[in-house]
Amino acid sequence: MPTAVSVITAALLWAGLALPAAAQEATQETAQEVAQDESGADPAVWGPYAQWVGRTFERQGSSEYGAHRITIAWEEPGKVMVETGYLVDGKRWYTYTVVAGKQPATLTVDPKPGPKGAWNIVDAENLESNKRFGYQTTRRVTGAQTFEEATLRSGGVVDQRVYLDIASAQYQAVQEAKAVEEARKRAEAVAARRAAGVPAVESVPVPAERVLAYQEPLRGGSGMLRVTRGKTWGDGICYLAVYINDRLAARMVGGETATFRVPAGELRIGVGGDPAGRGTCSMGRGGVVEHLTPLGKGEALHVYYQLDSGLHFSEALLDPAAP
Repeated sequence: MPTAVSVITAALLWAGLALPAAAQEATQETAQEVAQDESGADPAVWGPYAQWVGRTFERQGSSEYGAHRITIAWEEPGKVMVETGYLVDGKRWYTYTVVAGKQPATLTVDPKPGPKGAWNIVDAENLESNKRFGYQTTRRVTGAQTFEEATLRSGGVVDQRVYLDIASAQYQAVQEAKAVEEARKRAEAVAARRAAGVPAVESVPVPAERVLAYQEPLRGGSGMLRVTRGKTWGDGICYLAVYINDRLAARMVGGETATFRVPAGELRIGVGGDPAGRGTCSMGRGGVVEHLTPLGKGEALHVYYQLDSGLHFSEALLDPAAP
């Protein structure tokens, strides 16, 4: 039997009180795209749902309101649709069935659990929900591949968001543009970080018995990686483990440097507690902080880290001939 809290939550959800997704309670079900037969979707009965059934839409822009993805499919072709909303992490947020209402130009919505609601079909391209607690949701077809959803309170717009069909060429173009922009921003961040460089401090080599990997020449594209642990008060007591691409590469104290031959490409340099540590030095074994950075073929990179109220990383490119 649904609790009072779950019933109120469902009512608010249906009425359009789409709180930021991070505040919503999600189930553990992962979103799955389901292809459905679109036959029987009469616009006179289903309004805009006749265009949306059998499709999955994803929210565009930076809005944190509403579902991240919405899938609409036939549960019983021609009679019952089911709409499922998913959060950005792929977890299911809500599911409700949609059937033709008893009154003309209405659709009955039945969330589980929670009270039933209704969509009012304004026309073939517009829907309005019932008002609850002063909130209302509207949906409007804005193109062959898109629709707009708005949350209203007392008639005023609280938030608007656009959803785009993930099977469309437009969606693919948006994703490609995002990937290009993310790559550009990351390249700029790496360039700025390397321009800032590493502290000019003295260090000594890590003893050979504590250098554990990446000492042999590699086939294919490779580069040189130098890792230095900065000195801070008390850091000579315990070793810190250095991992390169998940492989334990060295155990270091402050003021030590080790050099490695590593594959070119994306490097994951992790620092964590010493797996061989005892007593106080056994604390923090499970936590590894990673620093991600690219390394080109033939490049030499110096990564410096320091444990001082948390781990801090810096880096700089070196002359490939540097020792």
